[in-house]
Amino acid sequence: LRTGSSSLEQARTTSALSIPQWLCHRVASMASAPSAAALAVDLAIVGGGSSALAVLDQLRQQLNEKSSPWRLAVLERGSAAQLGRGGPWSEEASCELHTLGRNNHRRLRKGAQLAKQFEKVAQRLRRLGCEVHVLSGHNVTSVTQLPCSSWHVASTQLDVRAKNVIMATGHIAPTWDGCCRLLPSFWPISRLEAIPSNASVLVRGCGQSGIDATIALAATRGEFVGNEADGLRFELASACEGFRITMISRRALLPRAV
Repeated sequence: LRTGSSSLEQARTTSALSIPQWLCHRVASMASAPSAAALAVDLAIVGGGSSALAVLDQLRQQLNEKSSPWRLAVLERGSAAQLGRGGPWSEEASCELHTLGRNNHRRLRKGAQLAKQFEKVAQRLRRLGCEVHVLSGHNVTSVTQLPCSSWHVASTQLDVRAKNVIMATGHIAPTWDGCCRLLPSFWPISRLEAIPSNASVLVRGCGQSGIDATIALAATRGEFVGNEADGLRFELASACEGFRITMISRRALLPRAV
């Protein structure tokens, strides 16, 4: 969305953005068409967390009073309480396992700030003339490219016909067949039980989700001892010898709120 106004207008009226295969829940070509009652929009955003917030805010920055208004739909699988915060900043992610028993108010406060920002950005877009549909409780089941260069986004609640689609789910549910060793998402945490206790694990990303995955793995293979004042250290269980975690990211910046 970091484009000029002419490119924005072209995207709104004519083009359909392709979806990278590794970002998709499921993409099918030339499948069933949306129903006649489908919601027609210029842009459908699948996922209503912090990634969706970033997309909406970028669009808001590109638009002005002279821009043609966009019709937008945000489809969030969870409840309205998840809007803006997504998984890493939700109450579920603030459990004792992830915070090592520490006060989790900082994370909850960050989530509340993101939720307020989401509503604020949506209202600003509406004041610019945009039609913004925020649809919580809508689990997207498929995203299909249609012959008319548009997209059919099917959910458990309604169909959406969109000229453009952005996948902003953040955590993509993987297929675990006992052989694949790639987990694009660690939610729910029980999914990590399939990883051998003495395995070497590579965590891609050093943000909040990366910290959560690392702590969840470590907590079942040993224990953290000490305190915040004197420092924590990790003691590996004898049965988990060989367990290693390596975290990588583009900039290796750890989050401030954990």
